[in-house]
Amino acid sequence: MLLNLAVVIAYLSWLKGSWNAEARRILPLYLLGFAVQLLHFYEEYRAGFQREFPALFGYTWSDQRFLLFNVGWLCMFALAGIGLAYRVRLAYLAVLFFAIGAGIGNGAGHLLLSVVQGRYFPGAWTAGPLLSVGILLLRKLLQQHAEIRSGTQAAP
Repeated sequence: MLLNLAVVIAYLSWLKGSWNAEARRILPLYLLGFAVQLLHFYEEYRAGFQREFPALFGYTWSDQRFLLFNVGWLCMFALAGIGLAYRVRLAYLAVLFFAIGAGIGNGAGHLLLSVVQGRYFPGAWTAGPLLSVGILLLRKLLQQHAEIRSGTQAAP
């Protein structure tokens, strides 16, 4: 459900914006975020997130299902990075979702689960860096969008 909310927020933001800015201002931070997401995915898998999280809601995931789900997202995020480099407007939708859902929502969610559970919850070690990159990336995206709207950004 939270992923759905993140997609809706990203989509509405993307619809309202001019998203064809210079990738060189966004891409380095996005690639850092992608690397942190890879580490986060590894931590989740090794620590058993695929067993513990679904159990909170009374269902189960196989390792294979968890891997396929995450590899699918990682492929989309990798393609978004390529699209960003080529100034493909649609790529910004995935980048916005990455910042909001994979960064801020995912990072905050893991930290919240650890607090609520009163213990380490799988993925919590990399949740802080993921949250930080998500906030920084969203801030940079919104700043760049504001510059484009006001006409203060240099032409590419």
